[in-house]
Amino acid sequence: MNKRSRKRRGATLVEVLVAASISVLTLVAGVACFMTGMQSWLRGEGAISADRSVNETARTVSSELREAVTLTVSTDGTTVTYQKPTLDSNGRYVMPLTADGVTRRFQLTSGEFRHTVGSTTWVLAKGVQTTDPNTGSAYRVFSAANTAIIRQVTFMLVSKQSGFQNSQMTGRIRENIFIRNVPEVTR
Repeated sequence: MNKRSRKRRGATLVEVLVAASISVLTLVAGVACFMTGMQSWLRGEGAISADRSVNETARTVSSELREAVTLTVSTDGTTVTYQKPTLDSNGRYVMPLTADGVTRRFQLTSGEFRHTVGSTTWVLAKGVQTTDPNTGSAYRVFSAANTAIIRQVTFMLVSKQSGFQNSQMTGRIRENIFIRNVPEVTR
């Protein structure tokens, strides 16, 4: 046998460097894809959070106003004041419907959307904008027909929240709320 053929053959330095370079490039590409996907995920998470905030606020406003017996909308459209019907000890409406005497209010003040019941106030949404991003013009939070008895209120809210890397995420909702406990007008 030939002495050369019995020697172990290994990889040359050039082959090792090429293999290491390919491995490093593969790892860098994988990490870059992961980071890009992660940034996209975080931007989407911020958008979902902004939408969730305005949707929860709209759900609260809708459930409260649907029960109102009396309701007034301010002339600038930033405030609605209402009263709910009187309930008996079993939680049923006292007939005929009468207001319970507790003044309740939804109001936009200094970028915060607040709910007040009696003397207690909660902040439902922060970062409320007064300009609609779809039209670029100012909007009214509450609007209703100019009639003696209000049967329908349009509620709109636009809120901005900080998202990934301090980007601003916008949540927007517009909803028509039908008042179901409005006393009937008799002639």
